[in-house]
Amino acid sequence: MKVLPETAVVALTRDAEGLAVRTDRDAVLRPEKVVLAAGRVGNTEELHLADIGVDTDERGRIQVDDRFQTTARGVYAAGDVIGPPALASASIEQGRVAACYALGIPFKSTVDPLTPFGVYSIPECAMVGLTEDQAARRGLNHVSGTSRFVDNSRAAIAGTTEGLVKLVVDAGSRRLLGVHIVGEGATELIHQGQAVLHFGGTLDYFIHATFDVPTMSDAYKYAAYDCLQRMTGSRPMRGTS
Repeated sequence: MKVLPETAVVALTRDAEGLAVRTDRDAVLRPEKVVLAAGRVGNTEELHLADIGVDTDERGRIQVDDRFQTTARGVYAAGDVIGPPALASASIEQGRVAACYALGIPFKSTVDPLTPFGVYSIPECAMVGLTEDQAARRGLNHVSGTSRFVDNSRAAIAGTTEGLVKLVVDAGSRRLLGVHIVGEGATELIHQGQAVLHFGGTLDYFIHATFDVPTMSDAYKYAAYDCLQRMTGSRPMRGTS
């Protein structure tokens, strides 16, 4: 893989040699295939929303307030059509909150602010909470620790040793800030980290909790040990129990 950061495509053509991609740095690339990722738009063109006073943005996404009410009183919207995060899990929760406000049901008033993100690729990717860059931009003194599945006994048994668990932790309070996982079952494993984030837990939860061995979940403990050792300046730990 060759990564070209801060580079824009200015032209895509086909000639006798095949595809030609010209960049803003006067380079010409010769790829076999091109993937264009231009984002998504709301599927609202045929709904005639303007006729009832519902506003949309330049991408056709319906504008809503914190109760998921549109600019037309009594009309609510939820899901991909209102924009990011555009996840099935979040959309379902948005629909429940919108229904509660629309029907006056005192059950759900907010959507979970710690929605996990999952990518069902091979291997899977998942995250919840802050990234290291986001923690830095907030001025948080943070550390991160990782546990690679190549050192996890269950992963070795299953033959799924590609990937890791990374924890982002506040160095002062030891509070968990974010969890990032790449590997088999990442979209299942992420919910353990999400739960700890919800109750404001620290890396000590993973240090003191007992995880069955062999399990993939045991990687959380060793990522926490890695954080702890980086905070104390000692040598990173490798291997599993």
